[in-house]
Amino acid sequence: MNYDFYFVHGWGFDKNFWSPVGHILLKKKIALSVKLIDLGFFSNDNQQDILDKSQKNIFVTHSFGLNWFLKNKIKTDILINFFSTPSFVDYQKHPKKTQKILSKMIKEFDQNPLDVLYKFYKNCGLENYKKINREFLNKDNLRSALIDLKYNNLEKEFNCISSSIFSIFLRDDLIFNPAINQIKKMESHKHHIRFIKSNKHALPFIEPERTSKIIQRFLENVNK
Repeated sequence: MNYDFYFVHGWGFDKNFWSPVGHILLKKKIALSVKLIDLGFFSNDNQQDILDKSQKNIFVTHSFGLNWFLKNKIKTDILINFFSTPSFVDYQKHPKKTQKILSKMIKEFDQNPLDVLYKFYKNCGLENYKKINREFLNKDNLRSALIDLKYNNLEKEFNCISSSIFSIFLRDDLIFNPAINQIKKMESHKHHIRFIKSNKHALPFIEPERTSKIIQRFLENVNK
């Protein structure tokens, strides 16, 4: 397949989140090339000069990565979106509860950011993720992203996408608990939606083989 893949991680992670999936797609020759975009949560560098002059490109986003993608109004041939919607709050089963959780995370993050991150990783299905070096923690970027998740509604930007979109959601996600009937209403001839059984918000990192197969099957259907 002649696609250049661009992967965007979610809140609390770095570009290595997508590394296992990218490696599999290259090995299977599903990807022509792979670029892992880093949002600067653990460094001072935000990658903005991302797009090469690709003939065909696919963006694969995880959670907050969709928010970043929409705010930057990036053009792509195909968008593959894992576990998010244009409003992180409004499309969840209990939006008011989600707002309270985000407010609590923001407040506690100011006091002890590492505790917030480790609790988040546990809820993502990562009991023992990685020890974070406080020296490399970009508190401003992490806090700003939490605020974006709480308040941003990017439906206008999402509806302006003319390319094919494939959104995947977890039925039992502990981070993004999807309002299934509401999300199903977003489906259209260009927007394909799939719900899968899992509660691991970090599923692409935990199960890269399964994730790569989800991507591969969608592309095979698109190219029929």
